Amino acid sequence: MKQKLGADRMKSTLAMWIVFIIALVEFLAFIYINYTSYAMIMDVSVFCTIFMFQMVFGIYSLLAKTNKPFLTIQFALILVMPVLFWVATPNVSYADGRKHIQDVDEQILQRSFIDAGKRTIVVEGIESWVLSDRKYVYQFTEENQDYFYLVHPNEGNVEQLQQPPSWYSK
Repeated sequence: MKQKLGADRMKSTLAMWIVFIIALVEFLAFIYINYTSYAMIMDVSVFCTIFMFQMVFGIYSLLAKTNKPFLTIQFALILVMPVLFWVATPNVSYADGRKHIQDVDEQILQRSFIDAGKRTIVVEGIESWVLSDRKYVYQFTEENQDYFYLVHPNEGNVEQLQQPPSWYSK
């Protein structure tokens, strides 16, 4: 009987470690996609909170005598994270924003895009539970004249800045 309990406990502990690794990979994948495709425009606090709960439940369940209720909670959180990510993802990625500018301003085709990394600028009026108050910034140049455009990450609205952003220096 003791051997069966020990084997069950070992299986349960192994399952918790697997769930922990899946949660970690899932969280790191979210951060990577947010950084590479969306210029960190999504607020990570919601996802950090979920990940933190996963870690607390995981550690507590490894120390507790039974893992079953915690394993169920962990599994539910693993399923919730990608659904929330999918719901929270902006409609426009950083790469798509450049295409939106080309659709709005045909002169942009004659201007050279300056790839200075994925940049954003703080703005007011973006109402979202997961998007930070930022828009994508794009810089183009033509005959020593710089042009800056903003793209809204959810709506895809394009606007040209009349003055360079505060961080810009020639």
